[in-house]
Amino acid sequence: MPFAGYLAAEGSLNFVVLIIARTAGSAAGAYLWYLVGARMSEERLRRLIERNRKWLTLTTADLDRALLWFRRHDGAAVFFGRMIPGVRTFISRRADRHVTMAVHFLHDCR
Repeated sequence: MPFAGYLAAEGSLNFVVLIIARTAGSAAGAYLWYLVGARMSEERLRRLIERNRKWLTLTTADLDRALLWFRRHDGAAVFFGRMIPGVRTFISRRADRHVTMAVHFLHDCR
């Protein structure tokens, strides 16, 4: 986005079109990960972590700790996690468990 912002400031790109494209791309990517989270069960995630423990550098104990944290902080974790670069991609995985409607989730993508 920094280069696109530079081009918009220079006048080569329309700023409004740039913002619309960025928002649409962000929402589409977040919704894709939301769907992955909705389709992947907790047991399947555990098996994935157990099979790829070294590569992922995660253990099932880490998963248990993260799940407990999400259960404790519920929707606030999803809302604030969407604001942190890097976290926002993977927070979508848990969003389906804590946000009742996809519309609420997409609203936070702005």
